[in-house]
Amino acid sequence: MLLILDNCEHVLDAAAAVCGSLLQAADDLRILATSREQLWVPGEARYRLSPLPVPMSADQEDVTQSAAVSLFVERALSADRGFSLDSENAPLVSRVVQRLDGIPLAIELAAARVEALGMRGLADVLDDAVRLLAGPDRLTGTRHQSLAAVADWSYQLLSQPERRVLRRLAVFPG
Repeated sequence: MLLILDNCEHVLDAAAAVCGSLLQAADDLRILATSREQLWVPGEARYRLSPLPVPMSADQEDVTQSAAVSLFVERALSADRGFSLDSENAPLVSRVVQRLDGIPLAIELAAARVEALGMRGLADVLDDAVRLLAGPDRLTGTRHQSLAAVADWSYQLLSQPERRVLRRLAVFPG
């Protein structure tokens, strides 16, 4: 028998207790639990999922074949019944899923905002995400007014070898 438990992260303790009890009681049971965190149940095997493939271009044919775009469109339709992927918004959808690195949860959260922001607004917000972290205090030094300014200021303090190491170790490109 296979039992599927989805999105366990908000009930980790309870999910672990249920899984532990069920697995002890039924030796022919397998449990597939999805979570961003491990349950830490004896015998648990962890499998990390890779991000969804994103389109390599804004070409509509390439966009429509992308798993990340398919998820975005499915979730956008849940939020806005009038949404449809067309030649006009395909480049924007491509840009959004690329900006979100194909991460399913991020795609779902973004798609839920389509009705409120529209595709252009959503793409612009994501393109300008670092600016959203800017502080409103105009009296502070410019290097303290945004996350990007802090990172740039810190980067400028590094020697060339240190910059090379940082670029190689950085999680985000650029």
